[in-house]
Amino acid sequence: FYNCTLTAIPATWEHLDNVTNTSEMFYGCRLLASIPSTFEHLSNVTNASGMFRYCAFDTLPSFTELINLTDASYMFGGCDNITTISNWTGLDNVTDTRAMFYNCDNLVSIPTTWTTLSKVTNMSWMFKDCYKLLNVGSDGYDILANVTNVGEMFAGSRQYMTITDNIEPLYTYLSSKPITVVNHSDMFMLCDNVPGYANIPADWK
Repeated sequence: FYNCTLTAIPATWEHLDNVTNTSEMFYGCRLLASIPSTFEHLSNVTNASGMFRYCAFDTLPSFTELINLTDASYMFGGCDNITTISNWTGLDNVTDTRAMFYNCDNLVSIPTTWTTLSKVTNMSWMFKDCYKLLNVGSDGYDILANVTNVGEMFAGSRQYMTITDNIEPLYTYLSSKPITVVNHSDMFMLCDNVPGYANIPADWK
């Protein structure tokens, strides 16, 4: 369905129980405004990279059924109408969230507590250019123990960034945890007006 003009798809993923790869399945379907509310029947999917990139729906499905997913990179990149991520439940086996919500222009809120993402190693570009984002999560940092790449994770534009959380505690945890973050370049690039930015070393911004 790459670059199709669909506006809606069936209400369930029935009959797709054996599918393992849904990467770029609906990539560029800019009119797709309605998708199922869960990922039921997709529990065997391991790769959903770019699955809904640039789609038009405004509400994220529950991740609960995605028990075998490992690659969520670019999964919702450029989905301009998404405003909220309610929770991370179901993403227990994901290792790659690179650019998962990159350029989601209207994303305002993510969970206040980091949970279930204990296997993630790559979070680079995860929220890059999410200009309206207000929070970065203020609790549960230890779930990010295996992360090694946070390059440009919250990078944006000093003119528009709206984060109100203090980002220093997140930096403090990531910079001191036992498993070293190898790539942290530009993690908070152009977040000049964000609380805590002034106390973060230059090589993280």
